[in-house]
Amino acid sequence: MRKIIKKIFWYLVYFSGLNFIYNLFSGPRLILVGYHSVPAGPQDSQNYAMLAVAKEIFAKQISYLKNKYRIINFDDIARGTKEGIAIFFDDGFEDNFLIARPILKAREVRATVFLTTDLISQKDILWTIKLRYLKGASQETEKLIWRLKDLPLAQRQRQLAAIFSKFKNPLPKIFMDWEQMLKAVDVFDYGSHGVTHTDFDEMGEGELLGELRESKKEIEQKLRQNVTALSYPHGKYSELSVELAKKAGFQTAVTTRKGVNKNPDLLCLKRISVDPDDDMIIFRLKLGIYYPLSVAIKKFI
Repeated sequence: MRKIIKKIFWYLVYFSGLNFIYNLFSGPRLILVGYHSVPAGPQDSQNYAMLAVAKEIFAKQISYLKNKYRIINFDDIARGTKEGIAIFFDDGFEDNFLIARPILKAREVRATVFLTTDLISQKDILWTIKLRYLKGASQETEKLIWRLKDLPLAQRQRQLAAIFSKFKNPLPKIFMDWEQMLKAVDVFDYGSHGVTHTDFDEMGEGELLGELRESKKEIEQKLRQNVTALSYPHGKYSELSVELAKKAGFQTAVTTRKGVNKNPDLLCLKRISVDPDDDMIIFRLKLGIYYPLSVAIKKFI
């Protein structure tokens, strides 16, 4: 019921014209539209459904962005561009290559993929997805994931090692490999999402600087692109991680703070997160008044 009421409210906001008026008078904005997975069908993303946007919806969204906005990239932002939309993907799921790339290419739209080098090198997959594959996608598994997330890194790693040792199931290939990445340079630019996808605030200074430099170097060597854009794993960052990102040679970095950007710190950029159940009305609102109005409402509740 709460979801229905919320949706009715946002529809009223949209059809009242408030979103149109906000966009008309809000001035120049940098809008970063973020995705993870664009699967061929629901069965292909059942263990990471909360990260997946259906291909038909993705195609509509990209067409809308192409027709209504100026599409830019992170190099443009680093050079001082104050207005436009940059499209990006976190993690480097294989369906970015198989499904999203043809959709983008047909519309002559480029996007950035922030990749985690150990995932692309097939050394491991994200532990949350690995748990869902091995134990099954269920409420019980989700509760276990949240309990593990609350643990210190070393303790979480020990518990995960104990859990994973009980399973011998082969894991599917769900992330792109380097060969696919190289083929996709016609559509994708690349940025760093770390080496191991570990929260940066769980690392010491030396370890974090090494992670940043190593990921940047490996991507540049294997994909022959200059890498200056970063997406913080899990969106977590601190003054130290911002300082070290700059020291490692990154010029822009994306957080998980929600909203559009006006005169931002380029190493603390906000994003628009596209959720699986966002229809075109909600999607348009997120590009405009959705987040500012949400913040204003929370102040008065």
